[in-house]
Amino acid sequence: MSIELPSPLEDPPISTQPADDEPPISIVPRSTGTSWWFKRQPSRDTLPPPPVVPVDQERSYAEQLQRGLERAVDRAISTQDERGAWSADPDPRLFDTAFVAYVLSHVDVGEASAAVERAYPWIERHSPQNHDPVALLLDATPRRLLIGDFSPIDLRGPTLYSNLYRRKTLLLYTLGLHAGVRVLSPYVAPQLKDQVKRFFDRVDKIRTKQWNKVDLISVYAILEALDGNRSIAASVCERLVQLQSPDGGFCNNPLSTAIAFLALSVGISGSLPWQRCLEHLLRAQCADGTWRFCTCDVWDTTVTVRAFVDHPLFARRAVPRALGFLREMQNPDGGWGFRPNTESDNDTTSSALLALRDHEDDASLLSAERGIAFLLGLQREDGLWATWQASEDHPVEDCVAHITAAIAAFRGTHTRSIRAAQRWLEEQYEQHGRWTAGWYRNLPYSTLEVSKGLRSGHPIAYGAVRQLLVLQNPDGGFPPEPSEPSTPSATGLAVAALAEHYDVHQPFLRRAIEYLLGTQRDDGSWQGEPEMYGPRPLTTHYQTTTDAFVGFGLMAAWRRMVKER
Repeated sequence: MSIELPSPLEDPPISTQPADDEPPISIVPRSTGTSWWFKRQPSRDTLPPPPVVPVDQERSYAEQLQRGLERAVDRAISTQDERGAWSADPDPRLFDTAFVAYVLSHVDVGEASAAVERAYPWIERHSPQNHDPVALLLDATPRRLLIGDFSPIDLRGPTLYSNLYRRKTLLLYTLGLHAGVRVLSPYVAPQLKDQVKRFFDRVDKIRTKQWNKVDLISVYAILEALDGNRSIAASVCERLVQLQSPDGGFCNNPLSTAIAFLALSVGISGSLPWQRCLEHLLRAQCADGTWRFCTCDVWDTTVTVRAFVDHPLFARRAVPRALGFLREMQNPDGGWGFRPNTESDNDTTSSALLALRDHEDDASLLSAERGIAFLLGLQREDGLWATWQASEDHPVEDCVAHITAAIAAFRGTHTRSIRAAQRWLEEQYEQHGRWTAGWYRNLPYSTLEVSKGLRSGHPIAYGAVRQLLVLQNPDGGFPPEPSEPSTPSATGLAVAALAEHYDVHQPFLRRAIEYLLGTQRDDGSWQGEPEMYGPRPLTTHYQTTTDAFVGFGLMAAWRRMVKER
């Protein structure tokens, strides 16, 4: 739940900032009409025809692509688990590890002290993320508190109190108060506590994400304890305990678990819930001393199936078990959460439906019918969808496009239910000169996925795909954002988008595919970079999605070559 923060003197005006689940403003460029992404490009007829490739060179090119694809498919099959799913711990991040280490450093328990000591070497070696100033602040603050840097925490920037960042700013503010550090902010602590108390008083009536509730209830308990109101803090912790998972953690992620443990430590230290939460945090520490953000088993499975489903070996060896896992993970409401035992969200639900498309067995069709009914039931009056089942949530472009594509796949392209949403997607491109994904910092991703939410051959979709050409780097690869180094995931997604419109023998596509084949590792995978938002504006990296995103590109090129034979 977003918290309405008053100004020091009066209530604030209604915010026009994006909600907590909208993409950061810093990565949504406003078009001036002269920017590179908005300039009118030549028509497709001005592209030269593909070069005439000698038969032996064409055969060599096709064979190299085939070998690289086979290695990728072999890896996908070998990494599928016994459930039929794909799941991987994300790469470690400074925010998660430093945040948990700070919390454990205030526990007078030998095992907690030992865990902090194991985390120190990793924390000292790694730098904060700097692609966004708020990400830098989030990464740097818990680390400097942990190492004893008690200089003031500057939270004066107005952007920090937008709907997008307000809850994360509140966590840093609370952490600073707990550490006894001066916090520079236009808001004083009593104002914050009053606002969080109002949330707590209505917590059972508010429809919001589970981790929102955990974070804000925890903050309220900590603020009451810091004011000396131990009995109130204890009663708030009793409500918090109702959200504790059977494994002792909260919401399957170390951030919510750590802030909840800090609340339990100041409210009901030594209690059974406190002990269970401590044991969970100690168990969750990895061998390298880090704590990792949550896994995304369902999401990873949907994108892996979508990437490789047309490959004959993958279709035979992996798809049946993967679809079985997805059907089993469907929630009673008909939707899917991004991981097991998580509330349904619209983006994972639509991605699961896209994985189920073209599978006409009774079980898959029944599952799809329930999923479509779930999505239609959450359509807003304006014809759009938010990502989460939360009252404060707003639509984001990739999620809306996934939903329109899923509904079109199962209900036909002429259903009235997606017209308004498709018009909105068109308007977003016309307004900004590009699409921006709510969940990935990756322009080729947003271009590929959102273009599929429009009808086939849509001129705006083609124009957006064509704009990717100016992104290509000298090494043949494509960057996540303009002027950045190439990455395999961005390149794979760009190839997937471009191969739908251009001959795979065009030089720019050959160079991109050669980049992918040249960067493939011996085990069939690719090096990845943090690109999935969570929590925004921090990014994290999942190996499963990197390999799937490259797979989108290799499979698109392979399908074109097979079709041309």
